[in-house]
Amino acid sequence: MKSSPNIGAIASLLSKSNVKGSPKAETVSNTTGQILDIPLDLIEFDNEQPRQDIIEDEVYDIVRTLRVEGSKINQPITTWPKNSDGKYVIKFGEKRTRASRIAERKTIPVIIDERYDYGNERHRAINFAEQYVENNARGGLTRLDDCVALLKLKELFGNLKDVAKFVGAKSQGTISDKIKVSEIKTNPVYQFLLDFYNDDSLKFKDLTNLKKIIETFRKNPNHFDEIKKRIITSVNEGIFNRQWIEMLSSVDFDNENLAESVKSTKTKKKTKSKNIDAEASGYKVRPVKKAKIMGLVSIDRKKQRCQLLLDRIDDEEGYIWVLVDGEEEPIRVSLSKLTLTELS
Repeated sequence: MKSSPNIGAIASLLSKSNVKGSPKAETVSNTTGQILDIPLDLIEFDNEQPRQDIIEDEVYDIVRTLRVEGSKINQPITTWPKNSDGKYVIKFGEKRTRASRIAERKTIPVIIDERYDYGNERHRAINFAEQYVENNARGGLTRLDDCVALLKLKELFGNLKDVAKFVGAKSQGTISDKIKVSEIKTNPVYQFLLDFYNDDSLKFKDLTNLKKIIETFRKNPNHFDEIKKRIITSVNEGIFNRQWIEMLSSVDFDNENLAESVKSTKTKKKTKSKNIDAEASGYKVRPVKKAKIMGLVSIDRKKQRCQLLLDRIDDEEGYIWVLVDGEEEPIRVSLSKLTLTELS
């Protein structure tokens, strides 16, 4: 098992390189202090950097400045030393590099950070920490990139306490919540959530909502397909919102099996006259959990504990469905015979 980089060592190196909390982290000089013009075809992007979503408009803002006669990149990019393939992997400056390529520049000014060795795992961890600090200081991370980066920082540091200390967060809980949300990008089973997130026509970017959805999936691993179906239905019907998610998260999927309930109702023998056939009554089922509201209810002047089945809507106005405490089957009750009293 690989050991996690020591946060003390990382913090020390960050401090020495003057990068902690500084948006100008990339201006650290190499051992020679030289700014080199290096051919763009020798520059490689870092596919593991915290910032994964590059905003094209920001790149083209740089492109427009580069197309002005006599213009140049004023702030050099920073790279690792040349690797075994003869390429320089970017530490800071991906947007400038992309813009230079689009503007058909041949070279780009580079500062080579010779403090670290790309082949050293601890050095790569330190580099990722530096990149996170730099991007965070500039506000360069999208909310989802921030979540994924915090997940990687936890993997690098080994615990939330050190991550919170490093990023200056007051609450480990906030970091934990963001790490949960990162799953919609890192876990392939949540691809449908990522598709919704990336659709700007949908209101699907609230991190609190996404966290609750992930928690609902985790809490009900045997009901993944059912939960996914309900979410997709809610989005298609335009009812996906915080209130709907709260209702979804309250569902007891293990005890809610509507299909079996209907099947049982079809085949059961007639019992007490109050147990009316659910299918015959034509109640409709919403794609949400029945609310567990227990209280003292008077039916025909007889006080009983019952559960209101708010996911069952009777076709006939004036009727509601309840599950009386101790009974296995729900019953249909006229509102005129139902009296709610103080909840217990």
